[in-house]
Amino acid sequence: RTPFQALDSMDDAWSYREFKSYVKESKLLGNKKKEYLLTEEDISKIEVKQKFIERNLIDTRYSSRVVLNALQDFYKAHKFDTTISVVRGQFTSQLRRKWGLEKSRETYHHHAVDALIIAASSQLRLWKKQNNPLIAYKEGQFVDSETGEIISLSDDEYKELVFKAPYDHFVDTLSSKTFEDSILFSYQVDSKFNRKISDATIYATR
Repeated sequence: RTPFQALDSMDDAWSYREFKSYVKESKLLGNKKKEYLLTEEDISKIEVKQKFIERNLIDTRYSSRVVLNALQDFYKAHKFDTTISVVRGQFTSQLRRKWGLEKSRETYHHHAVDALIIAASSQLRLWKKQNNPLIAYKEGQFVDSETGEIISLSDDEYKELVFKAPYDHFVDTLSSKTFEDSILFSYQVDSKFNRKISDATIYATR
């Protein structure tokens, strides 16, 4: 619950009006922190949750742009002939759906799978302008430049070919238990003493 929801429902505790006055006068809190603490929106409503998600997505896009620009500047300064680009999460999700790779957040494996999907996405026929045998596609037909054959395709069939996994057995490998077991994780070492041993969430291992 938000402070507004918690304090507004209490009779004998610190009133929300007092809390609001304290937060506004505090010089230790930033404006954004104050905004979050004093929100009076009902966070159980779908539209409010959606606004929160959209706000986080915007922050993520900004972070991606900052990292992208830094990498581009680095490669340009060192004269590396490498193209750096950002792959949106929406596109990764689209590939997951087309390849039948369900996303489970119960473990950290989905991060490794996403990384491999992003790496493989650069090899899709979609991006290959010169060597793509499907670039002659027009009005339901395209010429296979490898065989010279004229083939008629629906939009769905065309997309199926364009988004076909770039490597044989790629999807089967990512879906296999053997692959999942082969992924190793590194954890932040927490060397602090006097940790709670109950009623606590463990985020790192010693």
